[in-house]
Amino acid sequence: MVHPITIRTIVALAVANGWWTSQGDVKTAYLNADLPKPVYLRPPKGLEPLIGHGKIMQLRKSVYGLGASGRLWWQTFTKKNKELGMESITADDCVFKLTRWKSVLVVAIIVDDILMTGNDEGLRQEYFEFMQQFFKVSDNGDLNFYLGVHYKRDGDDVIANQTGYLERVLKRFGMENCKPAVSPMPQGFSLNPDLLPEQGGYIITLNDAPIVWKSGCLPLVTLSSAE
Repeated sequence: MVHPITIRTIVALAVANGWWTSQGDVKTAYLNADLPKPVYLRPPKGLEPLIGHGKIMQLRKSVYGLGASGRLWWQTFTKKNKELGMESITADDCVFKLTRWKSVLVVAIIVDDILMTGNDEGLRQEYFEFMQQFFKVSDNGDLNFYLGVHYKRDGDDVIANQTGYLERVLKRFGMENCKPAVSPMPQGFSLNPDLLPEQGGYIITLNDAPIVWKSGCLPLVTLSSAE
């Protein structure tokens, strides 16, 4: 899986070099991987009369929910990239690059979501046409929404934000109508330590004053920030 820092690095690389950014999607990605050895399972409920009493089924392809599905799909996707002449980078096995003279193509994938950048539009088109021979791959055009982060071109820059995700988090905690503030806590606000386990986070204090409250949502919000 591509690390969030890698995604920001790829976008920053595109901005620094004036390259285009694009995205794509692989339909039912895990179902494209072959199984290295036979895997059997019991028939799902409702299919027993069709299969026969006491019989089992053999999988022909990898499926979602199989422990090895992610690794098998990555191996299948990597194999096809190498057939096109692409190489995985040392820092991240889910990022591939292709260089032809002065043309450059960089491809990253997280499960079934593809992120691309480069300086040759023809090479991008060639990549999609090649992959569409083996997988159901859709070309979703310019980079817009990728893994919950909204990317928007602003001249020579790319602005990343998670407004949509933040709005969903506020609605989840009943704060969709709250007013913005320069401080995360109002004056005189106090936290009840007994409620912290239910809030799913922890608190850091300095001289008995709360300075940081961490919840499970915060790491996701930082995906569009370099801080």
